[in-house]
Amino acid sequence: MPRINRIFLNISSFQTLAMFRRGLFYSYLSIYLRFYLGLSVTETTLFTTLPMVLNVLFQTFVWGRISDRYQSRRTLIIIGEFLAAVGTFFVWFFHTIPDNHRAAGYVIIIGLAIV
Repeated sequence: MPRINRIFLNISSFQTLAMFRRGLFYSYLSIYLRFYLGLSVTETTLFTTLPMVLNVLFQTFVWGRISDRYQSRRTLIIIGEFLAAVGTFFVWFFHTIPDNHRAAGYVIIIGLAIV
């Protein structure tokens, strides 16, 4: 297999899996925010739309520039996945605290907006 086709296949498969993961997550995020946390329709719409918009801005203006400047895409991907794992731990931690489920929702929203 030529090198360019292999690179394209690797990038395409990574993007497909990343978008599949986000698609699944965003599908259930609105249900989680509305029915589990009890947010209003306006808050739910805002908090599900805002991370998507901020994610596009961060990918374009922050992470893209950092990646191009330091030429360490693989390291940034590993760091991003590690931060996602740490964020998952924080969501679990905030869910174990009674009467503090809204903080877990905010951790999810902030994490999705940045990474």
